[in-house]
Amino acid sequence: MLKPKMKENQKDFRCSKGHNLPVTNIALDPKLSRKQKLLCTECLIDADLDTKVVGLKKIISLTEENQVKKMETVENIIMNQIELIESLHGIVDQMKSFVIQQLNQLITILMD
Repeated sequence: MLKPKMKENQKDFRCSKGHNLPVTNIALDPKLSRKQKLLCTECLIDADLDTKVVGLKKIISLTEENQVKKMETVENIIMNQIELIESLHGIVDQMKSFVIQQLNQLITILMD
């Protein structure tokens, strides 16, 4: 199975205050914009937040786990569909053999 990979580079994340420090935490306040949710160590010290703050690594880990679960679900669905198609292919082959057998019997009867 493929391993999910982030499109964004973690080093490119910057806080909205322009501290030019790496983002270390995420504020989970739905009222904040995406950019405002990104917090560096300086923002964390200065911020007066009434919301839960989670480490960036934890968020990345949870996101990756979620993506792995989604990929596993999709993989299971695909595998089930492949099994159904293979089963259908076998049934079609049986029907083909039966039709050929019936036609051969008809040819034999007509020749007699």
